[in-house]
Amino acid sequence: MAKWLVLVVAIAPGLGACSGGDGKAQPAAVPKMSQEEAQKAAEALVGTTWLVEEYTVTFKEPPEVHVQGGPLDETDPEGITGEYAFENGVVKVNVAGETRTGTWDGESLTVDGLQAKRL
Repeated sequence: MAKWLVLVVAIAPGLGACSGGDGKAQPAAVPKMSQEEAQKAAEALVGTTWLVEEYTVTFKEPPEVHVQGGPLDETDPEGITGEYAFENGVVKVNVAGETRTGTWDGESLTVDGLQAKRL
């Protein structure tokens, strides 16, 4: 039985601030994947670390995600823990009451329309 994760990642205010003229990032296309592909993608996300703008985001065992960097360095230099979920190619991250949505196809992560860099 496939285990579906719901990714809710709240990173911090302003995470998508550099996304375009109107301040809104363009959403990435949701990858089309079978249930088996989605399960493999969900498993592939665990243990990965990404740079999203000025934030370092580490996906741990679901639903735990760790975020540090950016303005968090002043208030929480060790970073903060939140929750994430993944379902049908969509990742949601929730940290400190902020939610960010992105896409994950098993190799490429996009958050609020911004391509993340794998570390």
